Amino acid sequence: MSVASRVRRVAAAVGLGSLATTLVAGGGAAWYYASRLIQPPAKVPPRDPLVHERAMVVGARLRSVSSEEDQPTSFTVGDEIEVVLDGPGGHLDGTWGLEVEADMAFLRLDPLDPDDDDQVRPPSPRGEGAPLEELAGQGHPDDAPFDASPIRAATAGPATRPATVLAGTLDVTEPRDAVVDAYAWPHDPSLLGHPYSAETYASPLGPMPTWIVTPAEATSHRDVWAICVHGRAARRHESFRVVQPMLDRGLSASIISYRDDHEGLPSVDGRGHLGATEWEDVEAAVIDARQRGARRILLVGLSMGGALVTQFLRRSPYSRQVIGIILDAPVLDWSLVVDRAARERGLPRAVLPALLPSAMFVAGRRAGFRFAELRALDHLEAFSRPTLLIHGDADVIVPVEVSDALASARPDTVTYLRVPGAGHVQGWNVDRRSYERAVNDFVTRVTSPSVRRRLGRR
Repeated sequence: MSVASRVRRVAAAVGLGSLATTLVAGGGAAWYYASRLIQPPAKVPPRDPLVHERAMVVGARLRSVSSEEDQPTSFTVGDEIEVVLDGPGGHLDGTWGLEVEADMAFLRLDPLDPDDDDQVRPPSPRGEGAPLEELAGQGHPDDAPFDASPIRAATAGPATRPATVLAGTLDVTEPRDAVVDAYAWPHDPSLLGHPYSAETYASPLGPMPTWIVTPAEATSHRDVWAICVHGRAARRHESFRVVQPMLDRGLSASIISYRDDHEGLPSVDGRGHLGATEWEDVEAAVIDARQRGARRILLVGLSMGGALVTQFLRRSPYSRQVIGIILDAPVLDWSLVVDRAARERGLPRAVLPALLPSAMFVAGRRAGFRFAELRALDHLEAFSRPTLLIHGDADVIVPVEVSDALASARPDTVTYLRVPGAGHVQGWNVDRRSYERAVNDFVTRVTSPSVRRRLGRR
């Protein structure tokens, strides 16, 4: 039962009239949603996997061994295998991670080949091959709009697909529960294949964790640093998908935590501020990178990380060091994100025009900021640098139309990759090839001598 329904029942029980009941319920709902908006991400409870994120490992074999008699029953890091998955998660098209039984093993699932009958098995007569939307019927995760969007799959029958063991040991002597992971990497920067160290940078609140990753070989771009900013309620390794091609091109990276995330220090007031104060940590990370040898900065923001990046660009004098921006499903207007979340939860459309502005007003007053200050589309001058904008058109968290509007408003600086069928921050998963090509092309452009000279004259 929703908070508004609970309040409405209590009000009716004590004899309030219909108008008073509506006002009380509306006020209670506004306060509840305001609290959700400014809840520190570290305090957001983890959600259970959705139906269409689940799978079961029912078998595996080494790709390099043809004889079934010589196949092992356990597989270790680096093994290239074919894994048999039962359940909807096994049919996700694209490139995904697979966490097996909490921490037993972590696999990288490669894309399915629709022409390979051994990979994609036909639906069973019992109906397990029905569309996922029919099987799930779940609605949106409870902590929307701040979690990954529901992952869609085409069918729910068994599938055999290529995979690589990235961590742990996979034992297939019995079926193993597994969950699809859009991050596609475990929480381990050593798997990026480049030297790294766990460091801290001096934020206004105190030392914050960061992974400093440098290219394995010295290049002319080593003084170009990517500052990677993850989304709300996400973890630092969310950005591994976008940062690896940059590391492979010879850039360095600082993959940061910031206030109120799962590893950073808490805000003084114990509330999240949706970018209004967190951008100061981005500024501190840029200063830290400069002290470590960076001369040019490339900012990377995913989801709410995009809000932090755009606030930094507007407010910090250190923004002059930035040569380019990469934004993946960025939050550019919180009002649209909140509206989308309310609709996904099934709130009546009739109440939204009153409820949502009230909730945002209350949240802003309690946390000391104004949502109007966070509307990036009202400050298009922040996007005067080359910008790579990536967004999936199936995103149910951050409306893709916001990115459409930015791309239309700044065609002079914005390169736009709109990924068909991709959910929230899942462009890499759905179309890894196009995603990495776009990142590589963008890095080549912003590190070219001509762009460097032009930016140097600003």
